[in-house]
Amino acid sequence: MSVIDLKMRSNLAANPSEMALTKKLPATMQTGQLKTIASKLFKIDSERIQLQLITSDSQIPTLMDDDLNSLAYYGATEGSEIILQDK
Repeated sequence: MSVIDLKMRSNLAANPSEMALTKKLPATMQTGQLKTIASKLFKIDSERIQLQLITSDSQIPTLMDDDLNSLAYYGATEGSEIILQDK
C-alpha cells in the first residue's frame, strides 16, 4: 500500500490556527473516508465539505466529487494539497 504525504487546508475552520496540517494517508483512501477524517480534524460537519486537489503538476484545483473514488484516482501524489471548501 502506497502512503502519501498530503497537506490539508481548510477554508471552513472556525479557528484560523487550525486551518492547515500535513497527514500521511494511503493512496487507496476513498474521498468519503477523507471527508470523515477532515471533519474530525477541523471540527466541521462532513456534509458541508467539498474537497479539491492541487498537485505539483497542476495548480488548477480538481474537484473530488465522488466519495467512492480514491486519492490515487484523482492523481494525489507526495506533496499534493487538499483544500476543504464549503459546498
